[in-house]
Amino acid sequence: PSKNIFEKNDLDLASRIFESFKLIKSEQQKKSDLYRPSSMWQDHIDNDFSFMKKSFEDNNLESFLFFLQNFGNWDKYLGIENQTYIKNYSKNFFLKRFLSDEIFYGQMMLWKYFSQSKNIKSLNLPRFGNQNGAYIDENFVVLGSFFTDIYAKTVKNILKKSSENIIVDLGGGYGRFGYYTLKDTYNNCFVDIDIPENLALASYYLSKCFPDKKNFFYGENKFSIETLKNYDLIFLPPWEIENIPDNSTQVVINTNSLGEMEPMVAKNYLKHIHRISKYF
Repeated sequence: PSKNIFEKNDLDLASRIFESFKLIKSEQQKKSDLYRPSSMWQDHIDNDFSFMKKSFEDNNLESFLFFLQNFGNWDKYLGIENQTYIKNYSKNFFLKRFLSDEIFYGQMMLWKYFSQSKNIKSLNLPRFGNQNGAYIDENFVVLGSFFTDIYAKTVKNILKKSSENIIVDLGGGYGRFGYYTLKDTYNNCFVDIDIPENLALASYYLSKCFPDKKNFFYGENKFSIETLKNYDLIFLPPWEIENIPDNSTQVVINTNSLGEMEPMVAKNYLKHIHRISKYF
């Protein structure tokens, strides 16, 4: 995108997310180190999410919404997408050709090999958040689209066909995996568990992608087994994994963040993943 955007029609949605975000931030400091960002991620948040941090400190809803609407075009690397890589490589003809002919094309060929599919439409991704990426036959993709689609198809193979599935994404970023998993499925509940900054982005992105789904933002009601039955999209801070009932979810997925955690933190999550899910 050549510029950032700001549309006030999202203020009501942003207000709900902002209130949840503020509550999670206020509770975060009281929780065990098992549920707080690592020192590496905290430094990353303080520096690269500084605009969001200032919006929180100033209690500025419009500034918070501006970040939600433009995280995909942000000038700082947020650790959830490769927008800065794409922006930098689009600045001259030779790097842009390399980005197109080697990087995106190479990812597409790997996707075709692993997914055994030629239907490019399955990669198409909504651009909420002002995303940076590329068009392939009028289908928008980001660099993470290709393997996320493969992961999503793998997960769909183990979902129950006859009844509702509860899918938990631990460390889901801005919700890219959630979108690819939910876009062709019905009657499924998707639970995103993440640090507050990423959770706010996913809350916005997936709510925009699926405006007809019923969403639950932490703090609007008490989370319980009834929440899993009554909502389609559920956004929770890390410590709420303790309140997910035993054997209640069909699958938990984690793609990166367990490898970034201290051993005891990862062990705690694995204990709960084993407790709550049928597949990991």
